Order: sequence, then C-alpha cells, then structure tokens
Amino acid sequence: VYKRQVSTQSTGEDAAEAAFILLLKGGRQLENKAWIITGPELLSGEDVAKMLTKSLGKSIEYVELTPQEQLQVSLKSGWPEWQARGTVDLMKWFAEGHCNYVSPDFKTLTTKEGTKFSDWFDPVKDSFKAVSYTHLRAHET
Repeated sequence: VYKRQVSTQSTGEDAAEAAFILLLKGGRQLENKAWIITGPELLSGEDVAKMLTKSLGKSIEYVELTPQEQLQVSLKSGWPEWQARGTVDLMKWFAEGHCNYVSPDFKTLTTKEGTKFSDWFDPVKDSFKAVSYTHLRAHET
C-alpha cells in the first residue's frame, strides 16, 4: 500500500527557472553537480486532498490503491502494460521513502523558496473543477 507515500513536487516554472540559471548564468561553481529541484514542502495524498477540498469547495477524499489496484486502473485506462507496471514500481519507490526530502538546490540557485502546492493550484483551480481522477473521489459539499 502507498499510505506512507510522501513526496514533493516542483512546478514547471520553478524547474525552468533553475534550468535557466544553470544553462545561461552558470559558471564553474555550478558545473559537475547533480541539481535536484523539488518543491518546498513534503505532502501526502491526504495533505493534497485537504488542500483541494479547501480550494475547490468540494469534499475530496484521497483513496489509496494497492499495487494491484493501481495496475488494473492503469491498464483499464489504456496504458501499455510496461508503463502501468513502471508506474506501480514508481509508486512503491515513493512509498519506501525515496522522495521524502526537500532539496535546498532551488533556493541555492535562485535565492528564493520554491512554489508551494497551494500557491500553484489556486490560480489554476478552475481548470480542475470538471476533471475526475481515478485516485480521487469528489463530492459536492
């Protein structure tokens, strides 16, 4: 099960800003290093569901899937088997805690904090109001 899964996500804008600095402003001090760009906070599925509930005005419940359920949902959605199995492996990797950290690299490169999930989501929330996801159940409040 994925209950322990906690991860952090960077926004596309934050990743692009870090890449811009590395590619166009970088110097010797930035070379030969693996830069890990994460978001500024660790979030569980339950954390995200609470934020979505508040932002969308709908009750969002995080529903965990077993690896077998995740595989079946992916296959029924039309994913190729190799991709569905790869997603299950990735979710297991997250659940084992391999992404349970916030990297300081974005702040090191840009001298600012990365974008929090709620700060990213609020301006785009209207795009999500009509969307249904297999791992989330939305109920009007």
